[in-house]
This record gives sequence, C-alpha cells and structure tokens, in this order.
Amino acid sequence: MRLYPGMEKVMSPRWLLLSIASLCCAGAAAEVFKCVDENGGISYQSTSCERPDDRGTVDGLYNVLPLGIPARDAELIDHIEAEKAKARKERIERRNRRIDRLILRIRKKETTCRLLKTRYDEMRRWQRHHGRGDPKAETDLIKKMREACSA
Repeated sequence: MRLYPGMEKVMSPRWLLLSIASLCCAGAAAEVFKCVDENGGISYQSTSCERPDDRGTVDGLYNVLPLGIPARDAELIDHIEAEKAKARKERIERRNRRIDRLILRIRKKETTCRLLKTRYDEMRRWQRHHGRGDPKAETDLIKKMREACSA
C-alpha cells in the first residue's frame, strides 16, 4: 500500500534494519574520562582519574568538559591574559587620545566661530552708527562664518 510518494524509501528493509541496530547499540554507550598526568600527558580511560582535579568526562565525540590545567600551561595562559590586558589598555589609551584630539578640534572651531560672530556684530553696529558699510567685507565675513560654524 502506497501512502505518499517516497514512502517506499522510508519503509525499506535497509532503513528498518538500521533503526533496530541503532536502538540495540544505544545502551552500550559508556562514560569515558579524560585524565591529565603530572607531566601534562592526556589519557582516555573508562574509569575515573586518580586525581579529581585532573579529570573530566568526554561527552559524546567532540565535547570535552573542562579539566585541571597543568602548571606549565597555567603560566602560558597567565602570559596570554597579561598580553590581552596590555593590548586592551593600549586600545583604550589610543581611543582616549583620539577623543581628546576631537575635543580640541571642536573647541578650536567654537572659538573661531565666536570670534567671527563677534566681528560680524561689531561690523553691524559700526554700519548702524555710521549709516554705511562695506558690502564685500560683510559678504566675506559671512562666508567665513558659514565655513567655520557649520557642522
């Protein structure tokens, strides 16, 4: 009896035999321990390790749970961590110097803008007081203000 297309592949004797074999073997899985000796050598065994700080269970085929770290590896890890901290500190210092340069540039721009605004206000006061002015000088000052005070 055909239920839907492709069903004969799912119900083939090969698939049935494979399913039964996998169910039978599921109970045969054993716990494996990864042990580290005094010299840092690694061994895998079916019994628990002698020293509890140097053991871990091997879970499945690829995932190894954390083990104790031999002294020579601990020194190497400490050195790597110190280098990482040093690099992180240098990155922070570079960023802070860049921020300081940007702040100085912004303050310089603000100062220039205020100076030009003050000159423009003085020019307008002088023109109102005397009744005449230099349109070209005013236009040039306005252009400078636009360049200096724009975002």
